[in-house]
Amino acid sequence: MKDIVIIVLLGIIVVGGVFEGLKFYKKQAGTAAFSASSVSNDAVANKDSGESDPAARFPDIETSGKLNLLVEASGSGIIKGVATSSAEVFVNNINTKVDADGKFSAALDLNDGENIVDVVANDKAGNFDEKTLTVNFDSGLADKNMASVSGIVNSKTATQIVIGKDGKNYNVLFDKNTKFGRRFVGVSSFDEIKVGDFISVIGKWADLGNAGINASIIRDVDILKKLGIFFGTINSVNENGFVMKTLTRGDIKVIVAKNEAKVNERVRVAGLWDKVTSTINEVSDVKDFGI
Repeated sequence: MKDIVIIVLLGIIVVGGVFEGLKFYKKQAGTAAFSASSVSNDAVANKDSGESDPAARFPDIETSGKLNLLVEASGSGIIKGVATSSAEVFVNNINTKVDADGKFSAALDLNDGENIVDVVANDKAGNFDEKTLTVNFDSGLADKNMASVSGIVNSKTATQIVIGKDGKNYNVLFDKNTKFGRRFVGVSSFDEIKVGDFISVIGKWADLGNAGINASIIRDVDILKKLGIFFGTINSVNENGFVMKTLTRGDIKVIVAKNEAKVNERVRVAGLWDKVTSTINEVSDVKDFGI
């Protein structure tokens, strides 16, 4: 890895808030190109541009501003950072060890193209910080036949999706090896994609006229679901779970069969958040900071 140069993280906001304009580059010949950028709380999606804007595809980021969470990335896919020494840290929902100085690191397997990295930290009192980065990675193995197109879904069949961009239609072909993703972090499927959705496609051109794409990655920007970790204060409890009040995402209904939640307790929930229905299901963990 000695031939990889990491240009340092730029524009860090140290206390509270989120990072603005983080950039990383590796520029030597024959090495992978890598860049990362963070997202601000007030980013707004711009689908009219015909492009998939990475900085606009996230929900409002939440932070208490009390853990001084800092994050940086290397060209080898190593995510490093520092937070309050007593914090628990999760990188893409994986619990990551924090040392006595608050430092942590995690190794990620990056795909060619865009990768999304979520970093969440909390302390024992339930204070938390959240950072989301888009990481663009080029292994250097891609050839001139590489295709990257974003557009509106005009039609779909069992074997292809037709998208339109700038007056031109593209036939997006997929198979069992194609990966489907949502707007936020998480795995999707062909069945979730609807006509009228805005999708981004990475793959290889299937013909000389660049009208067809053999897709390796398809991300639907209009699927407003996120598999992640969320924080809130319980407002009410029922037989199907509870409702928690969050900092910027409003009241969220948490659907969980077994829970010992109590009103006014601070909790951390790992599961699938649906922004449209304001629910969290597929819950894998609930931590009550009052216990």
